[in-house]
Order: sequence, then structure tokens, then C-alpha cells
Amino acid sequence: MILGDNWQLIPFGRSRFYSFYPPTTDNFIVYHDSIDSIIREFTAIPQSELLFRATSIGGQLLFADASFAKDAYISKLFGTNPHPAAGALLRHELNVYKFVTATEVYSTLQTRYKVEVEKARQQYGVVNKISHQDRTIQTSTGTYEYNKIVSTIPLDALLGFMNEPHNLQAINVWYYHVTTPALNFEGARQVFVADAAFDFFKVDRVAGDQYVFHCKCDLGNPMAYLGAFMNNRLSIENATNMQKAFPVGAPPKLEDIEKVGIYPVGQHGQWDYFMDVSSSMKRLLKLRSI
Repeated sequence: MILGDNWQLIPFGRSRFYSFYPPTTDNFIVYHDSIDSIIREFTAIPQSELLFRATSIGGQLLFADASFAKDAYISKLFGTNPHPAAGALLRHELNVYKFVTATEVYSTLQTRYKVEVEKARQQYGVVNKISHQDRTIQTSTGTYEYNKIVSTIPLDALLGFMNEPHNLQAINVWYYHVTTPALNFEGARQVFVADAAFDFFKVDRVAGDQYVFHCKCDLGNPMAYLGAFMNNRLSIENATNMQKAFPVGAPPKLEDIEKVGIYPVGQHGQWDYFMDVSSSMKRLLKLRSI
């Protein structure tokens, strides 16, 4: 849709994050007028609204930046391998699109291109190797030449197909979908949990009394563990876990990959924690002219 009709789709898989309900990643799109042309595909008149996030530490819910809280959260989130721009990019207020969610965009595009995706899947099968030396893609159905590739698959998988070594690191995450009347986010949609003693590092308010807890370990008995924070006034609706759920460390330089006509896009595609949906759309718009 964004790149135009002269690009050929080679399916790789479905989104791990937006295929789960509720989604296990941010379900908003940061507002930027440069992507209004895309957003109009989903709503007639793009509008924006403020989304509030807070940091929880020591029993306090902070809506303003506090260096001690931000530093504690960055250390908890990334460990010893933080994103170098985390301090500047972790913001408590975001201007986001109103009436349009990332899930809506994902599900709409899935439906719209269902036939084309299935045809491409039958034509190309499974990708086995990308040979950037002679610019070919080897799949289970044959070998195909490429001029340029826009890759949205995880960068570690792409480098594996290219037989290139890497030391990319990522964090595994467990997600727990909870219904509880015991939480009050005071208007925030997300809360960053900076307390090192707690096994969850972020909580999303999905709707009403529904929340998703993000944890860097398996809680084992989530009803007992989370119930201790909510006087046992909760029900566990669903749970899942994902390997390599988010990348850590400095985003790798992509110049060498781009020199051979391959352009990664997305948080996992670029191995950049802060590459959100809006930023990915802006990158795709730029790639239309390559």
C-alpha cells in the first residue's frame, strides 16, 4: 500500500504482537502529519489526542520527568545494554492519532491483502537464503533475482538468511492480560514500573478494567503474584510469552546492508527499541523513492 504497485510481496509470517488479543505492544500510532496520507486509509479526517504515560516508583505515580525514576526504569528495562537515546525518547506525553489503532491498521491490511498474500505464499514458498553478492533470493520454489528489498522481518533472521554473523541481543517477555477494579492509573494509558523488586516492568491499560502486565520472567502463579498487588481482586484472562520480544542495545548501523539493496524497517527489522509504527511508516514513505 505504501511502497506502491511495482513491489512484489514475499510473505514471511504474521505479527506476533498484533495477532494476540490484546496486542502485546503499543496499540497507538504517534501523530505526524507526514503520514496523514496513510492514516486517511483508515479514517476520513486524521485527528490527534494526547496520550499520557506515568512512571511508578516507590509507591509514587510520576507524570513529569524525574531523572532518578527514568534512570531506574532504563536500568530495569535494558539491564547493562541500554539504548543510547533511551533517556530522551522515553516520554510521558505523546501526541497520537485518535480513532485509529495499530491493531486496526494490521487487521485491515491483513483482510485487504489476504488473496495477494496467499498467492505470493504459493508462488514463493519459504525463504531459505538471500545472496546479496549476486542479488538473489532462494526460496522453496526457486531462485529469484532482486533489485531492492524492503525487509520487515527481524534483523537477526535477515542476517541469518544472508549468512552474516551478528551479536544482536533481545529480551524475552511474558504477558498477562488481567481484569481488575483495583488499579487507578490517574488518566495514564501506560505505566512504566521502575521498582527493581517487581517482576513486571510495564502495565498497559487496554480498556476499562483490563490491563496487560509485561514481565521479564515467568510469574509461575500469576494469580498469586499479581493478586498481592491488588488484594486478589483480579482475574487472569489470558497469557502468552515471546522470545526476543524487544531488542536491546544501540541500534546497529545499516549502511552495509543498504549498500546491497536491502532496507530493513521496523523495531525488530532495524533492531531499534524506539522504532515505533509511525516511524516505520515514515521510513516506508522515504523508501518509495529509492
